[in-house]
Amino acid sequence: MYYIDGPGATADHKFTEGDPAAGVAATTVTDDFMNDVQEEILNVIRAAGIVPAKNVQDQLLQAIRGAGANGLFTTPPQFDNTKKGATTEFVQRALGSFRGFGFGSVNRTITAADIGTAIYFGAAGMTHTLPTPASLSAPVGASVTFFTTNVPGTVAPGAGASINYDLSSIPSLTIKGGQCATFMVVGPAIWQVVNSSAEMSRNADFASARNLNGYQKLPGGMIHQWGQTGALGPGASNSPIVFPIAFPSSIFSGGPFNSYAAGGPGPATAAGVAYSGNTGFNISLQGPNGMSSVPWFAIGI
Repeated sequence: MYYIDGPGATADHKFTEGDPAAGVAATTVTDDFMNDVQEEILNVIRAAGIVPAKNVQDQLLQAIRGAGANGLFTTPPQFDNTKKGATTEFVQRALGSFRGFGFGSVNRTITAADIGTAIYFGAAGMTHTLPTPASLSAPVGASVTFFTTNVPGTVAPGAGASINYDLSSIPSLTIKGGQCATFMVVGPAIWQVVNSSAEMSRNADFASARNLNGYQKLPGGMIHQWGQTGALGPGASNSPIVFPIAFPSSIFSGGPFNSYAAGGPGPATAAGVAYSGNTGFNISLQGPNGMSSVPWFAIGI
């Protein structure tokens, strides 16, 4: 479309009624200008999927308000990724807060309608199943969140789907009271746990080895380590203890506990600890008896 520029138009492309007394002609409304105006309006109406009709004087308004198959302000379908204008409803659903809340009281499989919602486990022992994202037409980045306040629930992958926690595929994720977890689509068959307070032992800050000789990491860098030796004879000297993992920075405290003697009438005392950097320490026994084993504990960062 262009400005009016026919005979009688002002220098700044405005209309004028002219001035007959002064010999100034009124602006001529040219055919090309009116055709431009007509087509500009009709293009909006047609783009909305409305068929132009005579004697109907609100079709432009209908198009703007969202009427028609392609109404300009109609909320596009879920997962739409075209260049259509997005309503606030669409933005809220796609990128804003949770678009809804679901209350689950029976085992069920998640549907496309659940994407973008938070689902509450309303009964103990429930399992919600995540099908393949492709079966839901869910694009990469789509997500669903599960939470519970007092009873545990389980989220498990359906046939052909997988759930990744960090880089590993897991068979299921149990969500206990006060916990939540968000599952995001990262591929046609893969859901990735991207935000979870469930099963924190999978989190690197809580990494552990829950064995006879093991360790537990804690947020902030603190590490607890424990274990026990094999049998030590009477007067054993500088028996080495190697930690399951080396302390990255330093050891704060550590040593053995008393244990009953392997063959004597009473307890023997484990003492004489000598540290070996951040990787372990040596134990020496005092007393007349040996020990069947010596438990130990160490704290550091």
